[in-house]
Amino acid sequence: KLLMAARMRGAPVVIYRPGLIGGDGVRGIWNTADMMSTMTLACAATGTAPQLEAAVDIVPVDYVSRAIIELAARPDSLGQVFHLANPQPTPYSRLLELAKAAGLPLQVVPFAQWRSQLVSLALQLGDESWQSFLPLLEEVTADQIFMPAFDCQNTLNGLDAVAAANGEAPLRCPPLDADLFVTYLDFFRRSNLLLATRLAE
Repeated sequence: KLLMAARMRGAPVVIYRPGLIGGDGVRGIWNTADMMSTMTLACAATGTAPQLEAAVDIVPVDYVSRAIIELAARPDSLGQVFHLANPQPTPYSRLLELAKAAGLPLQVVPFAQWRSQLVSLALQLGDESWQSFLPLLEEVTADQIFMPAFDCQNTLNGLDAVAAANGEAPLRCPPLDADLFVTYLDFFRRSNLLLATRLAE
């Protein structure tokens, strides 16, 4: 709101609004302290996943950074808002299919049951990285978990303009398909995190 007010007063403002930033698409390197990776590790630890009806909008960090750099170099980006969302959000049910195909079968249980298991396990292990998210989980219900859809057409148009000016193919956000999913899991394996231990069993 402050930036939009400043823009209305003539300040040179560009707003970039990324979705859920995931690991990079080549090596899978991910911020292991964010909620998405922490909950992924939690699901692996419990062997369960919550039953949800949602779409997951994950944008690889290398796409986000490249898109911002390309758009920021265009003078006509001033005054615009760019949603750096994934034009192809992944259904949550598809993520469970990818996990199973990658050797991580998860039992789908009601959200309340999954939450109780996670809270119990976190208290037993004393894992501070999980406990930081527990107050949020304890207050939320399954119907409150969703990712709003963002119109990223302005971003796509801007990237198309960059590509046309440079005679290149436009930068596009990759979908979270089987290859990218395995890339992310491989990173967790290499990092010797809890997920790696379970996958090796």
